[in-house]
Amino acid sequence: MRTLLVTVFILGGVAIWFLAPAVPVAAQLVLYDYLKNLSSIAFAILGAWIAILLPSTIAKVESREKTVETISAVISDLKPLTLPMNISLGVLVLGLVAVLCAAVLSKQPALFPYARYGRVISLELFYLLASLQIWAIAFAVFPVNKFMNFAQQIKIKRERIRKERER
Repeated sequence: MRTLLVTVFILGGVAIWFLAPAVPVAAQLVLYDYLKNLSSIAFAILGAWIAILLPSTIAKVESREKTVETISAVISDLKPLTLPMNISLGVLVLGLVAVLCAAVLSKQPALFPYARYGRVISLELFYLLASLQIWAIAFAVFPVNKFMNFAQQIKIKRERIRKERER
């Protein structure tokens, strides 16, 4: 599955490399706006999930009694949601920087001969950021760790049943 995803990602990048020169900057800025909206919504929803689903964890963070056990419990509770949250925040910031760079650099007459390369780089960056954002949303919605732990528990139960039958 991982090989398939990497192959699709690489093929998409190669396709963008050849097709990007035909996409004007104005159309790319609209895509960045959509990505900015998606990232900010994902960030807000993940923050709300933490506040709603894990209020005891937030109480541990705000408590005055901070021990190594408390801190490690907080980190393990929040990790499945903070990683996608941080990725969404990073995508949002990088998307805003990319829009700012595109707005400033597209007005520089000395760079007009290199406009083709600028469009390619901009669309490749958008593709990377959009892929990261999709991964972050998928990681938040389908926590892989929980499924892996569940599969491991099923495997352990099956081994116990097999051993009991052998007795």
